[in-house]
Amino acid sequence: MNTVLMCADLSVDQLRAAADALGNAGVSSNVRCWIEAYDGWVFDWWRGTQHPVMFYRAGYYPHEQGAGSVLERTLAGRIFSPTGELRWRLMEEPLDAAGLDSPPPAYYRCVYLGDNLQALSDWTDLSSELEQLSRQKDRVLLWGQQTNLASGEWIELRIPHRFRYPIAGTPRGVFLQIERWTDQVGRCHFIRYCNLLPYQE
Repeated sequence: MNTVLMCADLSVDQLRAAADALGNAGVSSNVRCWIEAYDGWVFDWWRGTQHPVMFYRAGYYPHEQGAGSVLERTLAGRIFSPTGELRWRLMEEPLDAAGLDSPPPAYYRCVYLGDNLQALSDWTDLSSELEQLSRQKDRVLLWGQQTNLASGEWIELRIPHRFRYPIAGTPRGVFLQIERWTDQVGRCHFIRYCNLLPYQE
């Protein structure tokens, strides 16, 4: 499929619809999410807004929350798979809001980079920005190592912290596979998350 770069400014309800579209794009068994909220974060499998995700909060044990309710208070995030990534961040007010008597509602600035999705056909198409760029796959080793003392958790003693990653099995470590889009002089214009991969020594 052709790679596209699409963008839109969305309400929270429109963001929920776009997030569900990515989860239902035929790769739902390999879609993950990273969601930042004002009171915690999510790094889990993405199955849509109607399903629970594991919510993390400093000083509390992880617990399940509805993905839709987490999206309603999100500040930023990304839903990614090997075929594409949806990213967003909360914008406090539109650029043309100067001089208004009451503040306009907040909205989300959203960008999608990946295979063409029919569900996003009404977004602004900026795919021409990719024409002079080349892409390279890379891997980043994430924090923590799996031990036989805590199955399903990757322990990092330098912080110290326990991580839970949305990956099948219990590999010793976890790679984040990324895709860099760079220009002819090597400047990076876009980085998209693609997948989590096992690392074994």
